[in-house]
Amino acid sequence: MTPHAHTEERELRAALERLFSLQTFGIKLGLEPITALLDEFGNPHRRFPTVHIAGTNGKGSVSAMIASVLQAAGLRVGLYTSPHLTRFNERIRVNGEAIGNDRLALYTREMMPAIERNNCTFFEGTTAMGFRFFAEENVDVAIIETGLGGRLDATNVVTPLASVITSIGYDHMKHLGDTLEEIAAEKAGIIKPAVPAVVGLVARRLRSVFLEKGAALDSPIRFVEDTTNAIRRGIDEAGTTASFIVGGREISDLRIDFVGHFQIENARTALAALDVLQSHFPLDIGAVRRGFDTIRDATGLRGRFEIARHNPRTILDVAHNPDGMRVLVESLAAILPPDERKVLFVYGAVEDKDVAEVMAILGPNASRVYAVCADSPRSQEAEEIAHHARNAGIDTVVAGSVARGIGEAMHHAGPGDTIVICGSFFVVADAIEGLGWIDRSDRAIGDAAPGDTDGVTTEDEPATNISGHVIDDDGSTGVGERTRRFNVRYQQLDQVEATPVSSIPDIPGQLENYGVPPAIASDPDGTSKRPIKEWNENDQPRERLMRLGPRALSDAELLAILLRTGRVGEDVLQVSRNIMNRFENLAKLSARDVKELQQIAGVGPTKAVTLAAALEIGRRLQSIPFSSRPVINSSRDAARIYVPLLRGVQKEQFHVLVLNSAGQVLRMELISEGTLNGAMVHPREVFRTAIVEHAASIIGLHNHPSGNPQPSHEDLEITRQLKAAGTIIGIPLRDHIIIAGDAYVSFADAKLM
Repeated sequence: MTPHAHTEERELRAALERLFSLQTFGIKLGLEPITALLDEFGNPHRRFPTVHIAGTNGKGSVSAMIASVLQAAGLRVGLYTSPHLTRFNERIRVNGEAIGNDRLALYTREMMPAIERNNCTFFEGTTAMGFRFFAEENVDVAIIETGLGGRLDATNVVTPLASVITSIGYDHMKHLGDTLEEIAAEKAGIIKPAVPAVVGLVARRLRSVFLEKGAALDSPIRFVEDTTNAIRRGIDEAGTTASFIVGGREISDLRIDFVGHFQIENARTALAALDVLQSHFPLDIGAVRRGFDTIRDATGLRGRFEIARHNPRTILDVAHNPDGMRVLVESLAAILPPDERKVLFVYGAVEDKDVAEVMAILGPNASRVYAVCADSPRSQEAEEIAHHARNAGIDTVVAGSVARGIGEAMHHAGPGDTIVICGSFFVVADAIEGLGWIDRSDRAIGDAAPGDTDGVTTEDEPATNISGHVIDDDGSTGVGERTRRFNVRYQQLDQVEATPVSSIPDIPGQLENYGVPPAIASDPDGTSKRPIKEWNENDQPRERLMRLGPRALSDAELLAILLRTGRVGEDVLQVSRNIMNRFENLAKLSARDVKELQQIAGVGPTKAVTLAAALEIGRRLQSIPFSSRPVINSSRDAARIYVPLLRGVQKEQFHVLVLNSAGQVLRMELISEGTLNGAMVHPREVFRTAIVEHAASIIGLHNHPSGNPQPSHEDLEITRQLKAAGTIIGIPLRDHIIIAGDAYVSFADAKLM
């Protein structure tokens, strides 16, 4: 290194340390400081067109998808994202190339006095540098990702060609609000007058937030759910393939350079945005295919379900909140063979994350968690992570540093096992920087040869599945063979014929009285927040309601909450009056979930659970004769109920009909919901309500959004597990039915059970 280069590097390091020191002031939302800063440097953000992207999850992936396609179309594209993983330069890129050290040193030297004079935060200073770089590089367009929220985010000084909101979920509630409506309003703050906005998959009740904002600003709002459709074609370790309909045009078998079912939803959002951008840039189908096939190389994006090693399989993912962790779990289930689903998680989180909920999601999928603390002052202590993991019933090791956690996980991983390093950007950054696994083009390097374990000895540890065991066909518990006995039946699948349902007679009574979930019943929300989780034996009704929502509970469990809650001398009437004064009517109040209810003054967590249980019982309680309950005598009876309910549902769902000895419906319950074809079920969750209701039998039903009713190998495996579990519990699985459009396939009728 020359003396000049050495001096330049030292100067850059000092300047960046000065910039990073501004993080001490934390998050400060507002546009005045950055507006003043940009004005001092000639407002560079006005010298190039932009696409502005916000959202709780998916905004990094959607930003990279759009940028990659525009690059493939021959444009010079800026990409501004945060946070970075290993180098600050990663935040600011042009056509995939990160800003150079020389330019960064110049900017920090020239701009730091103004940054400090205007009392700007670290993110505001970084954003201004990005805008200056894009202007000086003469980009054709820049994709700008928000840092936090939208309305008061430093990036919200741009007037884009299109505003994109990817998703709405609970995150950064301290800054954005306690309800989904408040969070959605903050994200909708990026919508500008007369600028079209694209909104990804959001709860139906949140649509009004965006529609009202659009109407006030004369901005057309496009909901992805209304304007696009998709069918998953395949998923493997290298990526995801799906077919799409966007703006009435079909894009068949599009290869996405990311792994995971939810990447299909991200792709829908990106394609809807690109459809808007067609009026500004020349985009053909070839550019779309090239762009989606080369996202990682084109943008340098890392940590999105990246395969860092193949032996043992090691995955890096920046999933950091409950919604992101559900997506990660779905992706793992999609690519891991049934006999290779022993997953070791190296997990760490920053202080404001809901680790308890994350661990509830990981519970059924983790054979062990190595709790780590990344090299950042914001990271939670490893002991705190371990506390929540153990409470979720997960075998846990307090590893300390990320490097030690990875080392211990690799030491205990056997052939076919998978290690997932996740939880925060800091954790993934420590893994990449400390171990040097990934080069700039994001290709795995240093992989061991097949069968080699890098000289690391391994221990024989039994793989775990359902509560640490696998229930075999003979009723025993243990690992054993998972699909061998179904091989003959699986070969018969191509010969199974679907039965059409030509007429749907009226079903006595109202379906919602039997627990039809909000995804298919008339509910103000229109969505289900029920996660896929382990059934902890100590999990009581109150805890279940807090985690899963009231619709997941049986009538008996809801009543138990009401009978066991309350204190002598409490002025219930006064509390009730205060609550009702906050809302116009009970219907508006009943649309709130438990987290939102407990934010009401005078309610709190305990009363919120009681209130949610009471409102749910009120929804279900009607004076109808018991004899009017639907009777299921055949698979056709069950299909007549569910075909109209599931016909238009675009996410794969698994439902259960809980029946008494007369074949009458006691409960209809949504057990799980996945992205497109990604539904997963767990025998303990399926049979929970049946046990509480003293059911005589159950019927499992799920839909195939693709329209193809043919059972898959996974469908057979689910049937096998449920049949075996029912034999042990004493509540038999009577049938498993697949709904596809107006047709259905019954496993009992086809003799596949």
